[in-house]
Amino acid sequence: MRHSIPVAIALIAGNIALSAFMERTSYTTAPPPPPHTDGRRVLCPPRLHAKPAVITSESRVFCGTLIQTIDSYQTENLSPLIVQMRNEGTALCRKGMMRAGIVRLRRALVALKRTETP
Repeated sequence: MRHSIPVAIALIAGNIALSAFMERTSYTTAPPPPPHTDGRRVLCPPRLHAKPAVITSESRVFCGTLIQTIDSYQTENLSPLIVQMRNEGTALCRKGMMRAGIVRLRRALVALKRTETP
C-alpha cells in the first residue's frame, strides 16, 4: 500500500513525458516512402487526397433520401423481404425512431443492390 503512491506518480510522470515527446516528433518527421513492391501487392496508408467521407445525420431528410433511392430501382422484381424492410424503415422514421429506421432502410438498399443484375 505504501508503494502505490510513488508508483502512481512515476506512471503519471512517464505518461506526461511520453506524450510530450510524441507531440514533438509527430510534427517534425516526414511520412516514410512507399515500400519497394517487386511486383507484390502491398497495403499502403490511405492517400492524402482521398475523397472525403460522407457524414450523414439521423434526420427525416436522410430517411427520405434512402426511401427515394430504394424507390428509384425497378419495383416489379423486388423481393418481399426488401419491401418489408423498406416499409418497416419508413414506419420507424415516421414514428421518430430515425436510427432504427435508417438501419432498416440501409439493409433494404444493400439487399437490393446485391439482387440487382447488371
